[in-house]
Amino acid sequence: TKMGLPPLEYSDCFLDSPSFREIISLYEQELELNTRVVKNLVKECNNMIQKTEEFSRVQQEFARGLSQFRFQTIGTEKTEDEVLIADSLQSFARLFLSIEDYRQNMLMAIKVRLLKTLENFRKEHMKKAIEEKRKFDDASKKYYTFLNSYLTTKAPKKRDTTAVVSNTEKDQFEREKAQFRQISFDYVCRLQDVHAQKHYEFVEPILGYVSDMTTFLHQAYEEALNLKPQIDGIQFKVQLLRETHESEQEKAYQLKAQVIEDGLQGMVHHPEFLKQGHVMVMERRGGISGIHWQRFFLSVSQKRATEND
Repeated sequence: TKMGLPPLEYSDCFLDSPSFREIISLYEQELELNTRVVKNLVKECNNMIQKTEEFSRVQQEFARGLSQFRFQTIGTEKTEDEVLIADSLQSFARLFLSIEDYRQNMLMAIKVRLLKTLENFRKEHMKKAIEEKRKFDDASKKYYTFLNSYLTTKAPKKRDTTAVVSNTEKDQFEREKAQFRQISFDYVCRLQDVHAQKHYEFVEPILGYVSDMTTFLHQAYEEALNLKPQIDGIQFKVQLLRETHESEQEKAYQLKAQVIEDGLQGMVHHPEFLKQGHVMVMERRGGISGIHWQRFFLSVSQKRATEND
């Protein structure tokens, strides 16, 4: 089993041992990794919101376009099937628009509960911990640089066994040491806080996102479920219309072939007339061309012949 992080104790700040620095390094590595992860999640969340908003706009345009589709009936009145199909298409368009309303509500919740909370956790906690690290590193460097200088200056001369340290210098040393320890305490406290806060500051917005997503999916499902009887009915009607068309298609092909044959024999005309068709009449005119053809449509009945331009 992989070992977790060892405990980080305040008392270790007094010793500042190599093992204490190793433990701090482990906490820092985890902090840096999680900071990158949260930063990337915030980036992907922004991208997800943008793409979802674009999809929602397109979906709404599709729904509005669908609502504008109209069936022109053959004859004076629409058939029952045409009325049912037209009504169903309008219902589907309203369904898509309703779903997009729910999606917009989900997006608003995501912006607040997920995006804003993750961004706040990164800036207010993780980023400040990284700033505390810089402060700790600077304080550590300053303290040990001062200690080295202090000891070098006060090192005993040759043949001397002691070094004289004034009270003022000693007080300054104690102040530097106390300041470094205080910064160490603050840094350890910050690392412990971030480690504990990630268990709820990070997890809570993820739970909120899961809740918002499942709520949206449930609302969309309920809207579609309300239309299920209509969907089932229209599917049955459409299937019947397809089967009817396919069964009559052969008859239509036979009728087309018969009409073509009759037309080639000059037998195509309205029942009221003996013969109908276009007649080309030549007219002589002055000018270069001299000849002009005038086209007429002629209908011949038993009683009289009528002509139309």
